[in-house]
Amino acid sequence: MRVRRPATLQGDDGASVSRYEFAVPPLSLPDPLHVPAHEELVQYAAVALFVERAQAVKPTFVLSEDNAAALAQICIQLDGLPLSLELAAARSELLSPQALLGRLNHRLAVLMGGRQDVAISARTKVLEKFFLLHKPA
Repeated sequence: MRVRRPATLQGDDGASVSRYEFAVPPLSLPDPLHVPAHEELVQYAAVALFVERAQAVKPTFVLSEDNAAALAQICIQLDGLPLSLELAAARSELLSPQALLGRLNHRLAVLMGGRQDVAISARTKVLEKFFLLHKPA
């Protein structure tokens, strides 16, 4: 179910701009206490999205027995949220899932690094708001 409501954002120049906000539910995740075999992990939408996006930046990326547990934990720690998963998967070009998992204690710093084609201040505002709104209860 999509929730659509107008939101007003203020740009860097002080002008107000109307946008629409869409609620995006978390994707399906494996049970953190019983992570299935790596062959079965791609049936979970969060894992499938991560793998697809990781392969877009690193075509040789594969879900394997060696990285399956780390990849499942990344998806779980990011609560199955598509934006977080896409940003994390973009790091696959430089970081293995195990290395990325080790850095997720500092989520904002890990997910924000990279190309500067988006203004840093805008990216920071979006990610800070995203994580504040999606804190685990």
